[in-house]
Amino acid sequence: IELSNPSKKPLTYYAQYEGSPDFSLLAHSISLAPKGKKGSTATLEVQFVSRFSKVVNGRILLTAVPVAKRIRLQEGVDEMVAKARRKDSERPDEDVKRNPKNNLTKSHAIAQTMVFMLRSHVTHRVPMEVHRIELPCYE
Repeated sequence: IELSNPSKKPLTYYAQYEGSPDFSLLAHSISLAPKGKKGSTATLEVQFVSRFSKVVNGRILLTAVPVAKRIRLQEGVDEMVAKARRKDSERPDEDVKRNPKNNLTKSHAIAQTMVFMLRSHVTHRVPMEVHRIELPCYE
């Protein structure tokens, strides 16, 4: 999945995957530099390893994480994203103006949460290994 940052401020997204274990994320966060700078476009790699030929589904949820919170991205990511979602729904701009000492700063870009639906399509089956065994059928 290729993402680009259209804003003049840096963005960081936290990636969560839900669905079939056939899909997996190679990274759980992605940082984008401001527009016009090196690193303003980045790729989030999704790996697919089919176990069966049937169709499987999955969903990737990309949630924007404010710049001030990037430092704590490794510490309690799930808790941080839940807290950021609650604050986003409670007018974060007013919260920043009322309390400038809180964790959100005026320098972060507010980005929407993105959802990508994944669906497998296996076109052919190739065996992992072929074993040739010769045995007598009747004695």
